[in-house]
Amino acid sequence: MELAPAVVGYQQQGALLELSVQRPGPEVQVWIDDQPCRVRARTAATLTIDIDGISTGPHDLYLVAGTRQGPAVPVFVSHELGSDNWHRVEEIGIELFGDESGTPHSDIYGVRLHSFEEGLHLHRIFPTDEPYQVGDYIRWSSGGRSIGEVWAHQEGSTQLTKIYDGATLFDGAVIGPGQPERTYRLSLEPPVVRLRRDEKTPLRALRHVTDGVASWTEPLDSPGVVSDDERVAHYKGGVVTAKYDGTTILRLHHEGLYCAASVQVGAHLSGAIVEVLTGLPPVAGIACIGDELVVSTRQGALWAVEHGKYEILTCVPLLPPVYGGTDTIAAATNGDLSIRMLDRRGILLLRADEQYRRSRLIELPEAHLISSMCWMGTTLFVGTQTGEVWQVAADRKQTKLAEVGGFVVALAADDERVYVAAGTPRRLLSFPLKAPDQVEDVGYPPASLDITDIIMYDQTLFLTDFHKGRVLALRDSQTREVATGLRSPGSLACSGDGTVYVAEFGRGAVTRILP
Repeated sequence: MELAPAVVGYQQQGALLELSVQRPGPEVQVWIDDQPCRVRARTAATLTIDIDGISTGPHDLYLVAGTRQGPAVPVFVSHELGSDNWHRVEEIGIELFGDESGTPHSDIYGVRLHSFEEGLHLHRIFPTDEPYQVGDYIRWSSGGRSIGEVWAHQEGSTQLTKIYDGATLFDGAVIGPGQPERTYRLSLEPPVVRLRRDEKTPLRALRHVTDGVASWTEPLDSPGVVSDDERVAHYKGGVVTAKYDGTTILRLHHEGLYCAASVQVGAHLSGAIVEVLTGLPPVAGIACIGDELVVSTRQGALWAVEHGKYEILTCVPLLPPVYGGTDTIAAATNGDLSIRMLDRRGILLLRADEQYRRSRLIELPEAHLISSMCWMGTTLFVGTQTGEVWQVAADRKQTKLAEVGGFVVALAADDERVYVAAGTPRRLLSFPLKAPDQVEDVGYPPASLDITDIIMYDQTLFLTDFHKGRVLALRDSQTREVATGLRSPGSLACSGDGTVYVAEFGRGAVTRILP
């Protein structure tokens, strides 16, 4: 008996609905409720239909082939997914104090907001006198009366911490609570995987969630990803392994939804730009420990890619009121990590021989704010917002090396020299380690570049050009482009085999330049 075509999953992309279909013949028609839908595209495994005009909400979808009609398939159409910038109340009634001795603010209290802004999850305490409720979404506003110092207990502690030197009361208007959460889409990240034979890379499955007011993404645990051709590449435990040259499709079906990613295995060109991670929060920093990639996404956790698997490396404590996460990072040859934090003027040092289980705070004298850092072997160099470069030895002894003038944006070093990107417009400077007072202008590249990071590998200085979306290489006074078309390249790292990684801050992605 001939079987009717059947829908095994769907994904919405704007005004189009892509159906994963078994036995999709050229005569198959698609109906939603009692309305026929225009088929915009057909493949051997999918049908794509136009859902413009279909209302937001649940519907029944039918496949019709001649006199045969398949069973009703429930689908949920979402035209209004909620804002991807939002503020939600997660705690109220936080006791606030006016000084270190614990004098209470009698007429105000603290409210903790979970905010999602430009791809970043933030958790912040604000003083208010408004009667908010947990779960309410709030329209941003902070124009109430001014108050003095604000102190609060650290979470789980009786110790008081100053969270504001002075503040105004938060008085944002209530939007209301959200509706029950619904997964409206799945995605595999990155959607296009390019590998050479025997390479491995992470593949993350995300569920895209909305409650009608807000939208966000969450990782999907243990996704059942299947490869169309296991001979080319296979997926297991979050890792794609390339086996033989060719192409295949990785497919995910979950709770009626569907998504796919393509895999291309071949002898990709040296210098090709390949996506490693996508769908992340803004990537603030990356570093390499040998061939292991470490990633900072302005959260409490640092993540690592090792043997193709993307997993948490360590977590660091976050402090009120902003609970700012990790920013730029740098790695020593022995695996030690230095981390800039959004809520501190110093940096954290985590040692590899302690398996990153303990952090130490490094601060410079006279309240200098550390703005950049790099390692040469196990010696740490840091730059400041006031144009100074310091050396921090393995025993944590601090030595001021040079004054370069202007905000120090990035540092790199080799056995003989330290390279500095500083000032506005940006200048590229260097000085010899044996004579750090002899600061000189490198002269290359032109000052019009908006350099955000520099790294040294094999006598070549790599640098970003943030606004033009490029990575340049400087060697023997000659500059060449090694990558273009990037989106806000902010941080660089280089692995032991010469693979250059680029953090695309605005896209929430890490790409690599193949050696």
